[in-house]
Amino acid sequence: MKKVFRLSQKSPLFWALLLTTIIILSLSTAFYLNERDKTKEKREEYRRQTEIASDEGLGEITEFSIEIHKLGIEVPVIPNVDGKDEGMYNKALEEGVAHYLNTALPDSGSNIVIFGHSSTILGKGEYSEVFAGLNDLKVGDRITLSLNNTSYPYNVTEKKIVAANDTSVLSGTEDEQLTLLTCWPVGTDAKRLVVIAKPSYNGSTISLIRLPFST
Repeated sequence: MKKVFRLSQKSPLFWALLLTTIIILSLSTAFYLNERDKTKEKREEYRRQTEIASDEGLGEITEFSIEIHKLGIEVPVIPNVDGKDEGMYNKALEEGVAHYLNTALPDSGSNIVIFGHSSTILGKGEYSEVFAGLNDLKVGDRITLSLNNTSYPYNVTEKKIVAANDTSVLSGTEDEQLTLLTCWPVGTDAKRLVVIAKPSYNGSTISLIRLPFST
């Protein structure tokens, strides 16, 4: 006759399995609560950023875009994107280019940092090569940011290559500047191409009626 094995509650194996189950459930609960708290923190940070924009007279961000005249591109800018959140970051880059969380907004007097893909090898979607021609920009070339239907023009002043882990380009600055970033060389993420532009509106913004520009 075939014997049926029954696990007795007095068995050390029973208590070992029970303890393992409790530990797994505890860890799963802790992970869920941690992820929930992270999501809440991100929502709070986004709310804080929009409140800052409101305090600066910008109100809620309803429209944000960048136009690089020489390259003939005009694309949406996704505001307040956490570069450390891979899912959020990649989603933003499928919808346009990403404005780094905790960096400035136009006319706020500090560093506005925007990142875009330059290759279908690293990016996907219609914006995967949006910054592929960034290296063609020269000093003096015009870039225009549009925020809530107000136009903020900038002129390129500098171009450089930095290490991929160089976070100094994200730091605040005493004077307003626009910093554009993309992976370099095109098709790799070994380094970063950085284009810096300074305001040309001298604190006087322009209502968004597209003006003629020279190339």
